Amino acid sequence: MNSPRELTPLFNPKSIAVVGASADPAKVSSRPLKFLLEHGYQGRIYPINPKATEIMGLKCYPSLGAVPEEIDLVSIIVPAQAVVGALEDCAAKGVKAVSIITSGFAELGPQGRALQERIREIARQHNIALSGPNSVGMHNFKTKAIASISQLFERKDLLVGPIAFISQSGAFGTAICALAQAEKIGFTYFVSSGNEADLELADYIDYVVDDPEIKVISGYVEGIKDGSKFMAAADRALEAGKPIIMVKVGRFGAGARAASSHTGSMAGSDQVYGTAFKQTGVIRAFDVQELLDYSSIFALGQARRGENAAIISTSGGAGVLMADKCEELGLTVKELGESTKAELLKILPAFSAVGNPVDVTGQFLSMPGAIKGCIEILDRDEQVDVIILFLALVWSQWEQIANDISNAARNTGKPVVVCWVGAPQGALDILRANGVVNYPEPVRCVKAVHALLSYGRMREHIIEGRLTSAVSLEPKGKEGPETLSAAEIDRIKARLSDIRRAGRTMLTEKESKDILQAYGIPVTREKLARDADQAVALAEEIGWPVAMKVSSPDIPHKTEAKAIALNLTGPDQVRVAFDKIWQNAWSYNKEAVIDGVLVQEMLKPGTEVIVGMSKDAQFGPVLMFGLGGVLVEIMRDVSLRVCPISSFDAETMINEIKGAKLLQGFRGAAPADLDSIKEILLRLSRLALDLQDYVSEIDINPLVVYEKGHGAKAGDALISLL
Repeated sequence: MNSPRELTPLFNPKSIAVVGASADPAKVSSRPLKFLLEHGYQGRIYPINPKATEIMGLKCYPSLGAVPEEIDLVSIIVPAQAVVGALEDCAAKGVKAVSIITSGFAELGPQGRALQERIREIARQHNIALSGPNSVGMHNFKTKAIASISQLFERKDLLVGPIAFISQSGAFGTAICALAQAEKIGFTYFVSSGNEADLELADYIDYVVDDPEIKVISGYVEGIKDGSKFMAAADRALEAGKPIIMVKVGRFGAGARAASSHTGSMAGSDQVYGTAFKQTGVIRAFDVQELLDYSSIFALGQARRGENAAIISTSGGAGVLMADKCEELGLTVKELGESTKAELLKILPAFSAVGNPVDVTGQFLSMPGAIKGCIEILDRDEQVDVIILFLALVWSQWEQIANDISNAARNTGKPVVVCWVGAPQGALDILRANGVVNYPEPVRCVKAVHALLSYGRMREHIIEGRLTSAVSLEPKGKEGPETLSAAEIDRIKARLSDIRRAGRTMLTEKESKDILQAYGIPVTREKLARDADQAVALAEEIGWPVAMKVSSPDIPHKTEAKAIALNLTGPDQVRVAFDKIWQNAWSYNKEAVIDGVLVQEMLKPGTEVIVGMSKDAQFGPVLMFGLGGVLVEIMRDVSLRVCPISSFDAETMINEIKGAKLLQGFRGAAPADLDSIKEILLRLSRLALDLQDYVSEIDINPLVVYEKGHGAKAGDALISLL
C-alpha cells in the first residue's frame, strides 16, 4: 500500500508526460495536452509519441527514456495491449505515479482481468502509484494539473473549492463536477479511480485527509475492494473532522450487476455498506443532488452538534413545510422561550408569529434590519442550535438583505443556512462570498441542515464512545479467558482444518458450542449420549428438566427432522425421547452420520435474542443482533456491525433495534441483562476475527437473556465453515 506521502506526485505533479499524445483534435488522446496548455499548468509537459517530433508547440519525445528530466506523473492513453509495455517503460524511467486512462481491462472479463493483474504486479514491484485503468484521468483544479480526457475541461472558468471528489465512474463523475460548477461548488481534486487495479478509494481518502485545504471528501462509489482499509481511512477522516459524503450505488440486484460490469468491482451487501458507513461516520447521500447539497454546506460551514432548529420565514406555508421536514428527519423545532419571543416582537409587527417558525411576513421589507435582528436574537437563545432562513421571491433591497444576512451570520456562533427562492444572482454571490450557503428549495435546505448537525452529533458520539469503551478485542468477564493464547487458537484452527479435510462445512451443535465456550460465551450444560441408559444418567447429572437433540453434522435443522424433545422431567420420558429422536433422524436422512443424542439443561424462560456472524466479501466478519422469534424473521429488526467492535459498538447495536424497549424493561417488566449481551457480542467479535479464515457463519439462536445480573446462555448454536 502506498503511504499518503507517496501519492503527492499523483495529486500535485511537478511534471507530466502523456504517453500516446496526439496532435489530431478529433482524437481523445489530444485532450490531455490541450487541457494542460489551455488551463495554464505551470509544470513541465512531455508529449510521448514516436511518430511526431512536436505536438501543440511542445517537443515530442519518442519514448519516456528519451526525456532528459525526471517525471512525476505519466498519463497513459494507448490501446490496452500496449499499456504493459508503457508501464514497464515508466518503471525503467523511475516514474513515481501513473494514471491509466485506457479501458479494456477487468470490466471486459477474464482476459481483461489477467491484463489488469499484470499491470498491478508491475506497479507494486516498482512502487509506482497507479491510478486506473479505465478512467478519465486525474485533476487538480488548483494547480491546473488536468491530465484528463473529459470535456468538462473545455471550460476555462472552473471554480476551485475545499472539496476532494473521488468517483469510480469517469463520465458520470465529470458530469457531477459539471453540475457542481453550475451550482457554484468548486473542487480542489477530482479523481477518476476507474477499475482500481492498484490504488483504491481508501488510498485516495487517506491522502486528501492530510491536505489542510480539504474540508470535505465526496464520492461516487460502486464497490469497495478492501473494507477494512476503507474503514481505517474513514476513521482518520472522522478524527480529523473532515466529513466523507458518499453516493453508494448498486443497492439492489440490477444496479449491483451493472456496477460489476462497469468497473470490474463487486457491489457487495448494501446493508453491510450502510453499517460500515455508520460505524465510521460516513454520510450517505442517495442521489447526486444530496451529494452536492451536503458537500456545499460542509464546505462553507463547520459541523456542529445539536438538533434544535429555529426557522425564520417570510411565508407561513414554507415555515410549516420546513418544520415538518425538520421533525421528520429528527430535528426539533421547539417553541421559543418567552424572553426570546418578547425580543422578536420588539422588531417585528405585532401580528407576526414568533413561536417557531418565526413568520416575519412580507412586512419585513418596510422594517430595515429586521432579518439581521431576528438572527441576532435567535443566536442569543441557548435552546437554538441552527438558524434557518426562508425568503420567497424577495427581489427588492436584495443587496442590503444579503449583506445583513452575511454580517449577522459572520458574528453568530451558530450555523445560518438560507433558502432564498428565486434569489437574484448578485445576492447569491454575496452570500457565498461570506460563507453562507443557500438552497433554492425548502426540503433540500432542511436535509442539508440535518446532515450538518447529525454529523456533528455522530462524530462526537463515536469518538467519545470509543474513548470510554472497553478495549474492543479483550472483553473481560466472569466466564472464560480474557483472551485465548496463540496455542489455544491454533488448536481450534487445527480441529477446524480436520473437519474441512473430512469434507464437512458445518459443525454440530456440540462442536459449535465447544468453540463458543472456549471464547467465554456461556452455553447450556450438555453431554452426548450414545444409548438410552447413558442419556438417563446424563440427565440425572445435569438436572431436570432436560432437552434432547440429535447430534449430526448432516442434520443442522433438528426441528425439521423432528429430532428434538423439550422439557423432559423423568427417566421414562428420556428413554422414549431417545428412541424417537434416533428413529426420526434416520427417517429424515438415511445417509446421515449420527454422533448420538445431546442431553442438555432445559433453560428457564427469558428474553430470546439472536446473535450471529457472517463473513462479507468486502468487509470481512460482520456481527448481527436482534430479538428472537417473528421480530427477526418477519420484521428483520436487526442491527449489524463490522468487526472488530468496541464496547460502545456493542451497546449501540443493542439500543438501535426497534425492539430494544423489550430488553430495557417494558411496562413494568424487569430489564434484561444488557451487560451480558454486550459481553457476548465482544467475545463473538474476537472469535470471528481469530477464525475468519475458517468460519463463514455463526448462528446463536436463541440466546436466552435473563434479568439484569443473571446473565445469558446460548440455547442453540451452529457454525459454518468456509
